[in-house]
Amino acid sequence: MVKKSSMAVAKRFKGFFCIQPTLDYRDVHMLYREPGILTGYRPARKSFVYYIASIFQLHNETVNIWTHSVACFIFLYKLHHILQSSNFDTDCEALPLVGFSVCVIISTFLSALTHTFLSKSPLCHYMCLLMDYAGVGIYGLGKCILFFNISSPPDVFRNMNWIYLPYNVVLSWVVMCGCCIAKLFYRRPYPFKRKFFQLGSGGLHALLGGIPMALRFVYCFVDDDCEIASLNHHVLWMITMIVSLFFFSSNLPEKKFPGKFDYFGQGHSIFHVIISYTILLQYRAAYIDMENGDGTRWKCHPVRAVTLFISILVYCIGCVVIIFILRKYVTKRIESDEKQQH
Repeated sequence: MVKKSSMAVAKRFKGFFCIQPTLDYRDVHMLYREPGILTGYRPARKSFVYYIASIFQLHNETVNIWTHSVACFIFLYKLHHILQSSNFDTDCEALPLVGFSVCVIISTFLSALTHTFLSKSPLCHYMCLLMDYAGVGIYGLGKCILFFNISSPPDVFRNMNWIYLPYNVVLSWVVMCGCCIAKLFYRRPYPFKRKFFQLGSGGLHALLGGIPMALRFVYCFVDDDCEIASLNHHVLWMITMIVSLFFFSSNLPEKKFPGKFDYFGQGHSIFHVIISYTILLQYRAAYIDMENGDGTRWKCHPVRAVTLFISILVYCIGCVVIIFILRKYVTKRIESDEKQQH
């Protein structure tokens, strides 16, 4: 009996050690095709083990999986380092760094998870992407938590502290919903409206959520004695953020050179690399602000700490509710896709 069970397990995990075949774009459902990507597609309707095994195989999602997996592991290490090196009983200044790290870990994990199971089935495709969009929103929330509590001017912090977290939770839901609408209600060739929902919602969050940081630069510009030790890092992450969004939205270079970047060098892979570097720059900029006493010095207060992490929890619960509500639209979209395919 034990021998039979062992053989069954070994057979089930055989896929980890076998080279998996990939498909041409003509052999996969339109749902899974990407502009300019002609080969390297994984077959659909396989077991979950098959797609877990594909993490260690070469296909057109391999780089996308690993870029954010590496970023996730880096922030797991950073989170461990903060927790080990900080005494939260007497010093809570590192709490925003902890909150940001938790948000980044969730975001990059959901992204890697999405790219792993994207090809399993139409239902899995859409549900994974909805979770991925939740990850986009929680990254934005984490960024605002980080910079508001560490890098914003003291008077801005005092005046906005009561409202900043709640409205950023709402804005993060707006980002998620904008991305979900763009995916569920539009088809290729995508109209401009889709870009409006996808990038406009994120831009709104960046604009309104970035008010405290913008005021900090304005205050420092008019004050001759003001110095920002982390200025280079802040400017650099803003530049890399813009560059990453260009690759995210353009499908370049593969769109101009179909078939040349099927496995390496896709625009989305470049976006993953640059946005991961951007996140590291944001972490470093806030850390320098904290070390040098620039901006707001986080004051140890249990209510603030609890509020910070409750906001993350409330956002996650809201995302589950949104995904549950959108489930019926996913079903309708899958039925519509099947009619169009045939």
